[in-house]
Amino acid sequence: MPTKVKNGRFRVQIYLGNDENGKRMYKSFYADTKQEAEYLALTFKMGAGRPVDTRVITVRAAIDAYIKSKEGLLSPTTIQGYRSVLKNLDDQFLACNIHSLSRLSLQTQVNRFAHRDKYVAHNGEGPLSPKTVRNMYGLVSAALRQQDVRIDGITLPRRRKVEYATPFEEELTAIFRALEGTSLEIPALLAAVCSLRKSEILGLRYGDIENGILHIRRALVRADSQNIVKDPKTYASVRDIILPAYIEQKIEAARGDRGDDDYIVTLSPSTLNGYFHERLVRAGLKPCRFHDLRHSFVSILKAHNINPDWIQLTGGWSEKAVMNNNYWQVNHKILRAISQEIHGVFSEIMQPSATTSPAEPLQKKA
Repeated sequence: MPTKVKNGRFRVQIYLGNDENGKRMYKSFYADTKQEAEYLALTFKMGAGRPVDTRVITVRAAIDAYIKSKEGLLSPTTIQGYRSVLKNLDDQFLACNIHSLSRLSLQTQVNRFAHRDKYVAHNGEGPLSPKTVRNMYGLVSAALRQQDVRIDGITLPRRRKVEYATPFEEELTAIFRALEGTSLEIPALLAAVCSLRKSEILGLRYGDIENGILHIRRALVRADSQNIVKDPKTYASVRDIILPAYIEQKIEAARGDRGDDDYIVTLSPSTLNGYFHERLVRAGLKPCRFHDLRHSFVSILKAHNINPDWIQLTGGWSEKAVMNNNYWQVNHKILRAISQEIHGVFSEIMQPSATTSPAEPLQKKA
């Protein structure tokens, strides 16, 4: 941790070990700013103790310092995502001096990352998504800009439209029946009917319900193998929701002797996802993500012509574009009905009237 010394500069100390007499040894690095001092110390550690040139900062050291500068400011899950990206970048690229990077070297790394097998990087199947590649580039470019290094003109993979398994009315009814009486019933109702994020559901306490109003004031996420309580995702996420009476009754019935500070849902984030998927498969239903219930909230209400402003307010989206582009899915039944109306209009235009005689053929000029 950088400390300010008497001359106004900042110092970072690195523990080197003990000497032959057992005395602890340190090496100090001084700079005009905290970040510069951290860069010097990090580069020294990356260089296994070799003398440091202040102009020589590796990509790894720059990204590591950038992540450290954002700790406490960004979400723990975002920081964890940054660290995951750092682990999956090529070692050769990470060892490069940021001042020697070129557009070609950065584009090459983007290309390699884009074609990396997902199983290797994320223990999944298939290639990495364009979003993952863009996140990687965003982290690298931000770390470089923090060191006043800018490389423009990088080509990124085109965004793909994601196909979601959004449950609509009939599917949602079947899901609620399958979850009735289980520990998933209340979380599913809060997600689909009140449009709460998973982290907001896990952060709810009994004291957050007051006179039929649900106060969203915190979120609980899993990062670095521990549960972390934090503020909701965005400014708009801090909101009050009128809680339907039947959901409030279910919550109260399951409360028992728990107090206002106790959490309503005690499942872990991973257990909630896994158990939800397992219950749907066991019931013979089409699998979907727990988060897809928020897609159901938007899609069903828009189909019923509910004012989009109220949908956005209830769901806690900062921007309507995010809600519309990422959460609004069209029910194929509605799409088919509207398409029939459209086809009917054009059928009237394209089909000749039964009372109209065919047009006279054109006569060739003599």
